[in-house]
Amino acid sequence: MIKKFTIISLLLLFTANVWCQIVVTGQVISKDDTLPMPGVYIIEKGAQNNAQSKFDGTFSINISNPNATLVFSLIGFVTQEYHLKGDSQILVKMKTDCIRCFFDSQEIGIYANSGVLNNPVGGQLHLTFPRIYGSGTLKSSLSLQSNLQNNQLLNAQLEFIHFALKCEFDMNARWHYREVSYNNNFRSKAYTFETEINFSKRIWFLPYLGVTVGYGNLNLKTDNQSITGPLIGLSTYIRTWRVYLGSVSGKVGIFRNNIEWQGQFTRRFKGFNTFIRYYQLKSFSELSLGIGKEFGYRLRRMRK
Repeated sequence: MIKKFTIISLLLLFTANVWCQIVVTGQVISKDDTLPMPGVYIIEKGAQNNAQSKFDGTFSINISNPNATLVFSLIGFVTQEYHLKGDSQILVKMKTDCIRCFFDSQEIGIYANSGVLNNPVGGQLHLTFPRIYGSGTLKSSLSLQSNLQNNQLLNAQLEFIHFALKCEFDMNARWHYREVSYNNNFRSKAYTFETEINFSKRIWFLPYLGVTVGYGNLNLKTDNQSITGPLIGLSTYIRTWRVYLGSVSGKVGIFRNNIEWQGQFTRRFKGFNTFIRYYQLKSFSELSLGIGKEFGYRLRRMRK
């Protein structure tokens, strides 16, 4: 009699346990491109029930509470909690985790420049400081080209790069100075304060987009004019069939009737950085070619 009662009790306990188990089914997809996500680990929060999504992103998991919370996790994606609230069939969209790395601090760059039109001899120096906080750091550059007589083109920049950083974009702040001397009859000085926003995700047909806005001053020495005006610019990179071809950028400064044009194409080739740069203001224009290399450095305290 006791044995029979024990068997009945176990059967009732097993039946109750099966009855309390609730099955939840669904699919996990990527929020960015809506593609199914296999291998996502799923666990009921506060319990031992777990499952894993299949090749097509579908899953099935037993839970103990219709109002349970399911936790979805996968390396490279933001861990997500889903509160069921009685739902037995769900669709979960997971977002790519924000992992952005920059390797442009503590570098020294040395370049040789040559102007095709007016300033055949020149050089350029870059210096990037250690990180100030997070990924933000200061970057400075100085470029000088001349014909060793009357013509000269000077470029100087000081940037605070990556001072604002999010998953989708980062921001740079820049002071840019330009000075031109041409045939003893044209002299100009210009400086602008610029903000650059770089969007890391695809926009329209562009895999990357940088937008520059700024404001500055143009001083035309030969005309005794000092004019202020806005500056706008765009930048992106070019690739075909997943092959990176290079970065291209352009800026336009509008100082009343005086338009200042700046354009640049850069590409890394066999360990060297190369660029083609164009500058035009009134009667002066220059097409410059350059090649150089970036070297990393370490401070003494980092060598220990």
